[in-house]
Amino acid sequence: METGELFIGRRYQFSLLSGLVFVTIAALILSVGATVWIAVIRPGMERERLWQRHCALCRAAHACLDRLAQRRPADVTRGEWEHVVGWTYNAKANCLECPEYIKDYPRFERFVGEFRERLAGEVNIETIDWIWDEIEAISSLPWGEHRPTVRIWIRALEHGGERHLPSKAEALKRLRHRTGQDFGDDVEKWRQWFENDTGSG
Repeated sequence: METGELFIGRRYQFSLLSGLVFVTIAALILSVGATVWIAVIRPGMERERLWQRHCALCRAAHACLDRLAQRRPADVTRGEWEHVVGWTYNAKANCLECPEYIKDYPRFERFVGEFRERLAGEVNIETIDWIWDEIEAISSLPWGEHRPTVRIWIRALEHGGERHLPSKAEALKRLRHRTGQDFGDDVEKWRQWFENDTGSG
């Protein structure tokens, strides 16, 4: 009986030890799994969701620009419209395509929604300026110096009020704000500055 009791005791100890080893291994596996989930899998899923959201916004913004390109205002020449819309495509590609440059995703979403609403109504040069204002607010990449509407405002300064152009006062205010320059209503000085600044002839 003593031998049998000893055998049973050892068997019980072995079972207890095996159970402890199993629990320890299971806890270790769970700990490693949780660490991998927190450090690798979950961030990867979040990055993927962010990327999908980002791509959807970029596609929507591009579709809006495609529609805008077909809506040239009557008071803007074909060449001028192609110029301002083309540069706006460039701004969108350079400032909004890379997620790292986006500093305000909620505003990016609002921008796309409002862009669609604006396309339901009249579009004009102010629409282009509004897009650039939004891009500068959404993106951390400085791109404002490439804003293409300056020469349109110079023309408005000369012919303000004609063919639905803004008034001369409005044109001058826009030029001062966009360029940081002030040549008053001297159209030739504005043109000279613009040509020197952009290298256009």
